[in-house]
Amino acid sequence: MENRQLKLSSQILMTPIWSGSQIRRKLSQEKRCFHLLVKNARLALVSSSIKYLRNEKYFQLTIAV
Repeated sequence: MENRQLKLSSQILMTPIWSGSQIRRKLSQEKRCFHLLVKNARLALVSSSIKYLRNEKYFQLTIAV
């Protein structure tokens, strides 16, 4: 499977703080897979059905697949 970089919308890039439901909704709209990198560097694979890590408030969306 090819690895390729996906551009995130400027709206996400300019919004540093997202709640779990906002991320879930956005990924659902984009219908893409991303990696979610959280403050303590744990990685969670997320898709339209995001695996939300409960205790993290700051998210950085990064590129996957």
